[in-house]
Amino acid sequence: MITNIKVTIKVKGKWKGTMIK
Repeated sequence: MITNIKVTIKVKGKWKGTMIK
């Protein structure tokens, strides 16, 4: 579960970075 959460955070971070850029 911890790994799954980290992956979700990374994916969300990438999506947010793309939206900001």
